[in-house]
Amino acid sequence: AVVSTQSTGMALKVLITAFGPFEGHPTNASSTVLDLLQQDQSWIPSSAFVEFKKLDVVYDSTEQFIKEYWVVGNPDLTIHLGVHPGEKVAVECQCNETVYTRLDVAGKVPPANTWPLMESSLPLRDVVYRVGEECKLSRDAGTYLCQFVLHCSLTHGNGKSVFLHVPPVNTCPAGETVKTVRKIITEIFSTLTR
Repeated sequence: AVVSTQSTGMALKVLITAFGPFEGHPTNASSTVLDLLQQDQSWIPSSAFVEFKKLDVVYDSTEQFIKEYWVVGNPDLTIHLGVHPGEKVAVECQCNETVYTRLDVAGKVPPANTWPLMESSLPLRDVVYRVGEECKLSRDAGTYLCQFVLHCSLTHGNGKSVFLHVPPVNTCPAGETVKTVRKIITEIFSTLTR
């Protein structure tokens, strides 16, 4: 189920997603960060309406949800979270040309289409600069569900999406990671409302 904020003045509609467990990550750090974002919503401006959703690490259901959400939910922005082995939050600014071949948790891959190189239309280089050393800009979201969800969102949302790779909780405590993620999201909000 999608969980919504109770903010008023819905000038900016945003979806934030994270992924559930998969091999090597029985507790996905992105889900933990999403829970923390949802628990303390003081960082959300009153001019924003934010919805939170946990996705299974499954290509079919992820693509279906994202496609439908862009049509029915009509968000201004989607922000996707996933785990990576790095020590900093990585702000993914593009998807590389890819054929997805890694099996999801259901043991499937999407149709063997080549997904094209796509870039976010958001000013992410500026966002990373303003947030500082706590995060880094990345042009490699991988070849699994992390890049796949961004590909889906960029395809259906005309570039109004970003993917944030968060470190595992044994590398960086989720409480610290969520502070960085909040700063990044706040900077993105500010670029969209200027």
